[in-house]
Amino acid sequence: MPKDETGDTAFTLTEVIVAVVLMLLALGLLLSGFVSSKRSVALAQTHLTALQIARNEAERLQTNAYTSIGPTNVTLTNTFIVYTMSNSVVSVTNAANNKYKNITIVVEWVAPASSRRQVLTNYMTICNPD
Repeated sequence: MPKDETGDTAFTLTEVIVAVVLMLLALGLLLSGFVSSKRSVALAQTHLTALQIARNEAERLQTNAYTSIGPTNVTLTNTFIVYTMSNSVVSVTNAANNKYKNITIVVEWVAPASSRRQVLTNYMTICNPD
């Protein structure tokens, strides 16, 4: 730091510019961290919503009578995100003459920050109570 006419020390213009540039770089890195974490939270929220949709469908199927369990297609919208839930049912009889249904629950949606389609798949089996 050079001294001025009065003998006081002061920063030069070069020192001030370097300090400002370093502060702007640090602020930019901090801001990009916040943006990245916000995007991660949004993706996690959409995934949790899809999981809740699949759980609700699984509970609905379990409370239905065995004979009324069939395929379903539903479209749900939640704050600008469209979820498409579908299930497929395959009836099976094994060698011991036990009947059960294999059910695949699929929830699809488009991620909020991209155009990429995401899929959540759940599998479950419901046995005939008879």
